[in-house]
Amino acid sequence: VASPLANQWISDDPAAALQWIDRLDHQGPEFNLAMSGAVMFYCQADPEKAIQLAGQITYPDIKSDNIYIALQNLYRKDPKRAQVIAENTSLVPSGVVGSFQNWLNETGGK
Repeated sequence: VASPLANQWISDDPAAALQWIDRLDHQGPEFNLAMSGAVMFYCQADPEKAIQLAGQITYPDIKSDNIYIALQNLYRKDPKRAQVIAENTSLVPSGVVGSFQNWLNETGGK
């Protein structure tokens, strides 16, 4: 229930939706799924914010997948900034950095 509700709400009132998501149990599936929806919402418009939000996800696989997607979107908007963030290992897990570098090598960032 949390994820579909949050996904719809985030497009109508992002600030209120994020406040609501933040009140969920951060270790629970509702929080992680709702936050993942928020990350996907921000990926196009503000991928750097999407990366920051993805950093709050507590399920490691979901967190890594969301950071990777947001990092790709950021690269398409600002390649230099994406490289700087990718090298910030406190924000981006090392496995994501490797996957991101492989993606760049294979696709040229497209």
